[in-house]
Amino acid sequence: MGFQKQGKGILGKRASLLVFSLLVALLLSATPASATNLEGTWKWRDTIVAAGVANDIPPGLIQAVMAVESGGDPKALGGQSMGLMQIMPFWFKAGEDPWDPTTNIHKGAQILRQCEDKAGGWHPGEDWTKAIACYNSGSIHGNVPGYVSKVRGAWIALAAQGA
Repeated sequence: MGFQKQGKGILGKRASLLVFSLLVALLLSATPASATNLEGTWKWRDTIVAAGVANDIPPGLIQAVMAVESGGDPKALGGQSMGLMQIMPFWFKAGEDPWDPTTNIHKGAQILRQCEDKAGGWHPGEDWTKAIACYNSGSIHGNVPGYVSKVRGAWIALAAQGA
């Protein structure tokens, strides 16, 4: 009795091809969600820049958060979060319209500013990771690596587009 090499047969080859095809499809679809949401954010660029200047926040970061949160849809609603920057109602003062794009963008920039201040302020060489985590979780120690990764990926992609 010797060792005999057994072929996979037609079913084994098809199964291998199917598994390989599924892996390729998963890899191709693994592009961060934020990368597909960038286009809708450009129409808000002037307001984003103004909010960034007013709050000392990089406009590209604000735009990246918007890309991840709403893809630039001013009517976005996720749970209780609303608008372009997906902000919870308690952040708005009486008389502020959370659905107004300008109000929503400026409020989002203010929240990012507060988060960065909680993190000790920005210093050259830092990457805003704690502020991004805080924007999503409310804490600079929030464990939201997927969210931070999406925002950072969107920010890099936006920078490549001139943001």
